[in-house]
Amino acid sequence: MNDLTPDTGKEIIRQWSSYGLKGSTMKVTLRILCQCLNQAKKLEYLKENPFSSIKTPKEKKKRIRALTQKEQRGLEKAALKEGGVRGLPTYLALYTGLRIGEIATRCLEAQGDILSVSAMLGHTSTQLTLDTYADSMIEQRMQVIYQMEKIIQ
Repeated sequence: MNDLTPDTGKEIIRQWSSYGLKGSTMKVTLRILCQCLNQAKKLEYLKENPFSSIKTPKEKKKRIRALTQKEQRGLEKAALKEGGVRGLPTYLALYTGLRIGEIATRCLEAQGDILSVSAMLGHTSTQLTLDTYADSMIEQRMQVIYQMEKIIQ
C-alpha cells in the first residue's frame, strides 16, 4: 500500500478509460477506493491518501437535438402504420412531450391492464413490463394492502 502514489492512481484511471469504462463508473469506483485508503490512513497504515487529489476525466455530454419536421412526419407515419395500440405511445410522445415510459406509467396508474400496456410498448412479455414499470404502482399496492386490512378486520 505504501507504494501507491498519485501517478499510480492516474495510471489506473488511464487503464479504466482504455477499457471503455464510463466516467460515472470510474467516479464511483475511485470514490470507494479513496474511502478504503482514507480508512487505511485513519488506522495509520498510510500517512496520506495518495489518490485524494485524483480526478476522473469529464465525460463529453451528448448533444440532444430535436427531430426535424421531416423526421417527425416519418415517425408519425411509422407509428400510424403500426396501427392499434402499438403505435399509440410514439404518437402520444410526439404530441405531448411525454417519454414512452411515462406514458406506460400513466396507463398503469390509471388501472390499465398489464397485458395491454405490454402490447402497446411492444414488449415480448408482461414480465418485462412489470420489471420495468412496477415501481410506479406502489400507490396501487398500498391501496390493495389497505383493502385487505379492511377485509381482515
